[in-house]
Amino acid sequence: MSPPRVCVHVGKNPTTALQHAAKAISVADIMRTGNLLGGVLIAVGLALPSTALADQAQDWVLSESRPEGASAVLDLFVGGGQAAIEHRTNIYGGANTLTLRGSSIVAVPFASAQADVELRILNVVLGVTAGGVDYWRQMAFGEDEAFHRKQRRFRAASADFERNQRAFYEARGLIAFPFNEYMLGVTGIRYRLDGFDDRTFDGSNVRDDGLFEWNTMLFFKHKFFGAIAPTITRQIFERGGQDVDQYAFGLTFLTRASLVRHNDMIVVQTNFHNSSWTGGDNSEDSFGNEMFRGPMTFLIAYRTVIDFWDPNLDDDDDDLMVVDDSDAGSADEDEDEDLGL
Repeated sequence: MSPPRVCVHVGKNPTTALQHAAKAISVADIMRTGNLLGGVLIAVGLALPSTALADQAQDWVLSESRPEGASAVLDLFVGGGQAAIEHRTNIYGGANTLTLRGSSIVAVPFASAQADVELRILNVVLGVTAGGVDYWRQMAFGEDEAFHRKQRRFRAASADFERNQRAFYEARGLIAFPFNEYMLGVTGIRYRLDGFDDRTFDGSNVRDDGLFEWNTMLFFKHKFFGAIAPTITRQIFERGGQDVDQYAFGLTFLTRASLVRHNDMIVVQTNFHNSSWTGGDNSEDSFGNEMFRGPMTFLIAYRTVIDFWDPNLDDDDDDLMVVDDSDAGSADEDEDEDLGL
């Protein structure tokens, strides 16, 4: 599990810059999804030519304000996908938004469903999550059993998995710092309870139940190429009753996929763990997915957002001027009389 989850009304609100900054939470959602899967997520259509009209900025997810309304969000990756429905309501003006979301993942290792409530206040986002998951490919390790990547590869090849159903809960907070048009800083924390047994593999770490995580990204962005961000993550958890405090660093890149006219993107992220560089506890033999020989995670994911209700458009329809044809006809008759016709 890993770090810190479109109609455009840019420029109509004086708080637009703060609204833009809060969009970084969308990127975080995909990252969490990818690390839950604990594997390489490859975007559907990544290898296809970009034939759609690319009339939207490549960094749209970090640069366009999010209006109130309702949307469907679809994430695609090898082995499964995620679908979500969300409803956004502005409160106390356009700078604060309450978001309600329901989502579900179906993938090779598990299936899950969850509900999210998020409150954005200017450039701060607070959120809570509750859900349930059915694991049919989960690994837990005994007290004296090795849990490094080589051992996990051996167990995967032997189909040595457990099946469990768990409830999970998460609380999180995120704050964004829009320095200027080309730089955006994002830092966030979260605490997650998964109901894990001791020494259970979560997709990137072997740990007990309970995870505290701090994540920071500094995006360098431009409308012509997207955005790239160096990333650092600190995770604190217990493993077999022993405290573990570890760091990982990496890069995050996002841009438009242009498979549809607007509101889609590709996210690529990689994280590495090296205690000699970052400090903290040494988990170099166990960090990351077992398919990699080194302590790393890798994510490629595709997302598209489909807006299906915008209350602002409804308001615009109500304001349309109604022309009375009878008045127009009377005016024409008066004009004809003046001309002597």
